[in-house]
Amino acid sequence: MKQFGFILLIVFVAFGCNKKVKHARQMNGTWSIHSYTQITGAGFETEYMTQGTVSFEDLGDGNLTYSEDFSYNDGTNWIPMNRIGNMTIAGEQAKSFELTFTSPINTSTLYNSIHVVSKDDLKIEFQENGVGHLFVLKKD
Repeated sequence: MKQFGFILLIVFVAFGCNKKVKHARQMNGTWSIHSYTQITGAGFETEYMTQGTVSFEDLGDGNLTYSEDFSYNDGTNWIPMNRIGNMTIAGEQAKSFELTFTSPINTSTLYNSIHVVSKDDLKIEFQENGVGHLFVLKKD
C-alpha cells in the first residue's frame, strides 16, 4: 500500500512539473499588450492606452526571462516601462509565479497570478510597491 502511495505521489509531482514546463513553453516569445490596467491599494482600477510588448524566454524547468518594453499614456504623457526580470512558474496548477525585476532596479513582486487562456492569449497579474499590474497579452 505504501508503494502505491509513493507511486501516486511521483505521478502527481511529475504532472505538476509538466504543467510548469508546458506553461513556460507556451509563454515563450513576444506578446503584444492588448490591455494594461493598474490597480491601487484602495481597489481603484485604471486601464491605460498602451503600445509595446512583453517577452518571455523559456530557460527550461519553468524558469523564464521576463522583459517589458512598452509605454502607457496617463492622459497627458507616454510613460516608458522598460524592465527585465527573472520569472519562475510555481504552484500546484502552475497558475502563479515568482518575478524579480533585475533592471533598471532590483524589486520583487507579490500576489502573482497567471492564466494561459489559449496558445495566443495570456493574462498575468502582479503587485509591486502597492500597485497592481494586470496585463492581457496576445501572441505576436
